[in-house]
Amino acid sequence: MGSLNLNATVYVTKNSREARGKCLTRLVPDLAAAGMRRLILERDEALLTFDRRTLADLVRQHCPELEYAHLKVHDDLLLTLPDAIAWCWAKGGRWRDQVEAYTHEVAL
Repeated sequence: MGSLNLNATVYVTKNSREARGKCLTRLVPDLAAAGMRRLILERDEALLTFDRRTLADLVRQHCPELEYAHLKVHDDLLLTLPDAIAWCWAKGGRWRDQVEAYTHEVAL
């Protein structure tokens, strides 16, 4: 992964029940500040309604030009990268060392 010129942010929260909302609430303003124009999230049917409602509000407030979509991994293989980076980060040790050069952590 290191040869892909990545820049990753791992959003960490202790409360898994509220994690998705907290992450999206922080992610959208961060994307706006970085000048990003597109966000692709892995499609999870159980979270789709929540994501759409939450993202619509956040995008309207922070970054109206941001486009977002939910895709299945087989539709965009780059969606495997966040999972791999998050796994390495959570695993720690030599695994975290593999992604640390291009990853920073934001505690929520």
